[in-house]
Amino acid sequence: MLFEQTEFLIHRIRTLPQGHKICDLEMDKVVSCFESNLYNNKDVFSKKGDVSRVIGIVYSGSFKSETTDVNNKTKLRGLYYPAFNGVMVDWTSYSSGIISDKSITAKCESIVLSISQNDLNGLCDKYPCFSNSCRGMISNSCNAREQMLLKLEDLSLAEKKLYLEEHHPGLMYKIENKDLAFICDVGKNFNKKK
Repeated sequence: MLFEQTEFLIHRIRTLPQGHKICDLEMDKVVSCFESNLYNNKDVFSKKGDVSRVIGIVYSGSFKSETTDVNNKTKLRGLYYPAFNGVMVDWTSYSSGIISDKSITAKCESIVLSISQNDLNGLCDKYPCFSNSCRGMISNSCNAREQMLLKLEDLSLAEKKLYLEEHHPGLMYKIENKDLAFICDVGKNFNKKK
């Protein structure tokens, strides 16, 4: 893993509840369990029909999560960017061991810092402060999109733009228009400010 990626990961962990309590030696052991992986456009991080056994943190690029409905139509279920909802996992599959009903694929060339379920469980057993921080990171990421969508649900388009500018500065300029439209549930009428 490159120095910048290591620093990015340490920062993500340190800014979580109890993350500041992890000593440098423990942090070195935690970081050493993560791998840096390059994904090209349309490469699969997590495949529908498999059990999810890896958690990834988006370092650069972007990913999308999709399911297929009963009519075999693909539906976008989530987006992952370094600045927003950057922890990737099908939590239901990962935590229960059931087969995943969604695929997570790269939308462009992307780098992910990933850790296997076995390595993560071992770290959580050995380092309680990391365990609490890790749960917080996963929970925050898994809930971030849902919390934001609930907040945006009853707002007008102008209020949605204002909310995103205030609570997620720069997000509107880092992701594609169609992804913003998905987040705001407004179809093709949502455009970035020029």
